[in-house]
This record gives sequence, structure tokens and C-alpha cells, in this order.
Amino acid sequence: LTHWDTDILFKHLANVCEFYQHRCRLFGEILERHFARSDADTDVMPVTWKQPKGGMFYWLELKNVEDTGVLIKEKAREEKVLLLSGKYFYMKHDERSKHSAA
Repeated sequence: LTHWDTDILFKHLANVCEFYQHRCRLFGEILERHFARSDADTDVMPVTWKQPKGGMFYWLELKNVEDTGVLIKEKAREEKVLLLSGKYFYMKHDERSKHSAA
């Protein structure tokens, strides 16, 4: 804060919030477009998700994937998609997870 006064800091924070809100909305639209939701189809949908309410990540559940870590290493990186295996959000990181943060 020696280089920024509070007005500059708050302006910067507002810009950062706007930047990530835009990305969050865009990612939500992409999920809806590619994995359209319907309450009747939740058992057959390959992906379900929770929109972030205060954090930065969508919480995804991939129904047909046993370990998102493998999917991320083998496919997501090739496609330049940034995902985090859900196992890193649990106490025991060594277990497989069908969840991912995006």
C-alpha cells in the first residue's frame, strides 16, 4: 500500500471483481450451452455443477469419470482447459474424486 492510496486500491479491486464476474458468467453460459440442465435429466447428465456464490470456482461433478485427476492430465491440458481435481479440496488428497473445480 505504500504505492497505492485507498482510492486506487478500491478501483483496482472493483476492476478485478468485474473481470472475474465476467469470466464466471461466460463459463456458466458455456456449461449451459454444452450440458443443458433439466431437473428431469439429472440422472443421465454427464456433468452437474454448482455456480460459485462467493468463491472463484465452479464445482463440477463428472458422472462417468472415476478420477478427474486422470482426465485432467490426459485430456484437459491438451485442450488448454484449466481444472483442479476435486481431491485437493478434501482432507485426504490421495483419494480419487469425480469432482473438479473449474
